[in-house]
Amino acid sequence: MALPFELLISIFDLACYPPQPQIFDPALWTGHDPMSGGKQGMRFQQGLTLICKAWSGPAKELLYRDITIRTVNQLPLLEHTLLNDSTSALALMIKSLRLLCDVSPTQHHPQIFDPALWTGHDPMSGGKQGMRFQQGLTLICKAWSGPAKELLYRDITIRTVNQLPLLEHTLLNDSTSALALMIKSLRLLCDVSPTQHHVLDLSLRPVLCMCTRLRHLAFNPVLDLFPHPLSTFTLDLQTLPQAHQDTLTRVELGVSVPLSHAVPELTQFPNLVMLSCEVNLLTPTAHGDPYILSRLEDLRLTLSTSDSVAISDSYRSITSALDLPALCKLSLTAVQATAHDVRPCYALFLAKHGSHLRYLAIYGSFFLVLVIEELIQHCPSVEHLVVPRVRSLQMLAHPNVVWLDAWDYMTARRRRQPKDPLDAFENMPRLRGFRIIDRAFFHIAGPVVPLAAPPYLDADAV
Repeated sequence: MALPFELLISIFDLACYPPQPQIFDPALWTGHDPMSGGKQGMRFQQGLTLICKAWSGPAKELLYRDITIRTVNQLPLLEHTLLNDSTSALALMIKSLRLLCDVSPTQHHPQIFDPALWTGHDPMSGGKQGMRFQQGLTLICKAWSGPAKELLYRDITIRTVNQLPLLEHTLLNDSTSALALMIKSLRLLCDVSPTQHHVLDLSLRPVLCMCTRLRHLAFNPVLDLFPHPLSTFTLDLQTLPQAHQDTLTRVELGVSVPLSHAVPELTQFPNLVMLSCEVNLLTPTAHGDPYILSRLEDLRLTLSTSDSVAISDSYRSITSALDLPALCKLSLTAVQATAHDVRPCYALFLAKHGSHLRYLAIYGSFFLVLVIEELIQHCPSVEHLVVPRVRSLQMLAHPNVVWLDAWDYMTARRRRQPKDPLDAFENMPRLRGFRIIDRAFFHIAGPVVPLAAPPYLDADAV
């Protein structure tokens, strides 16, 4: 009987809880309206508590199995509950912990990630809230023990350079060496000033050497605090332990990493299936043979420059210097270049690597239907196509496209416009679903948006 009860609670929660802090923390409510959100929330919680007392064990497992923190104040309450549980059974019931709370205005400050940087005295300041949040979370995780450590260390994101030495220190002082084995993903998304380059040189390699079960590596630091830095940074992936060459499957490289250095090293990783990188010059091998990435299935290429000569030279070099026999997913992004500049480059690349593609995403400006149609002619097997929402898109022709996504800037007026029905795409006989995706999502999650929400889950799919 646990499943129906859980479903009923979820529906009631969504229907009756407006996004007000009084609902999630009734202690904040100070009004007197018996039908206010705070009063309704208190009655709901009180009624639920009485039901659960009668239901005893199964209710506890239901309530503690999936914990969602919606306000910062809920975290100390959960901490207090777990610390005062003499049997320690409640902590063992927790299988999922979601932190969906607003710690504003701390979310854009480095004090959140490194509380030691805070030097103020205001107890309600962003730094203090961030410290209380981290301290409460740390104590909860100590009570939760193993599962909490796996949750925190599974995906590590470095957002300030000073976090990297701290991570290195933590891993070096772990007597069991278990923490390093828990890290499956490491992402470096930080600003690096000229005076901080030595921090990367000294700390990054030891961290990579200790994380022998690393599967996902994202190295995208903004060197010198410029969008297009003059300096570059090379990753010595070739000298990493043999264990990395067997486990590393996903790599994301930023503009500061030259492909001429990274690609020769990546060929040593036999299980690499996804590569995201900035398009730049790729020098051929000494014998003129292409670099073979035998198992690479997903390639995401980003072009940030607007120099037409550099665009042409870079795409010609990577087209001739790469051999991708397993490639089936390709994303092509042009941040500043126009369709006129990238059209011949895309056509050249797709002519060599597009024959086995099942997924193709094209992000850019000023594309026409004729240009898109010319490009997808090199991809006879493509089934999922992502293109700009251009005029006369329903005239696009392809015999095998099953799912079509069109990205667009969704203004209020455009949201009210109905999208084209499937019958309008007469030149796509196999089409089963058509979606319009707001480009704002791409600024948040990048080109992975259409894959993160598969089109076959859309309600309008047939």
